[in-house]
Amino acid sequence: MKPQRLILLSFATPLLVGLAVASTWTIWSEIASRAMHNPEDSHIVLALPVAVWLGMLRRSRLRKWRPTPSVFGPLLVMIGWFLVWLGYELAVDVAQHLGALLVVLGAITSILGGRILLLLKPSLIALLFLFPVPGRFRQHVAIPLQHISAFVSEHILQLFGVDVVRSG
Repeated sequence: MKPQRLILLSFATPLLVGLAVASTWTIWSEIASRAMHNPEDSHIVLALPVAVWLGMLRRSRLRKWRPTPSVFGPLLVMIGWFLVWLGYELAVDVAQHLGALLVVLGAITSILGGRILLLLKPSLIALLFLFPVPGRFRQHVAIPLQHISAFVSEHILQLFGVDVVRSG
């Protein structure tokens, strides 16, 4: 790769990603606020470091990769903005959050190409944990798990001769 192209990519990529984040700043600030203030959404704090770590583990796959601009990037940005709008109109936070992520990924894809998304697929999956889990869904999962863990704990303690009284 020519040095001029490398310099252009090293300036253009962070600039476009910064613009994408700035354009969806209210959504990103809401996600950060939920992560810091709501204990049930504290998993969000770990999502970005885990995604970066997974990307670092797969960096050897990037050796042969060459950045090539892609028209798939602006398409991702359009889909992202549509989801932001749809989430706002229907009051569905998950759609807004997914839209904001797609806007940023579209900015990256516009300059670096779509192949980078395939090479860093585990990181992209980890980024899905940036979204707060809706209460309706969380309760459908958490309540049965709570009953199962109480049942297992009760029987393990009884196995060791500990008297257990379980209510509820």
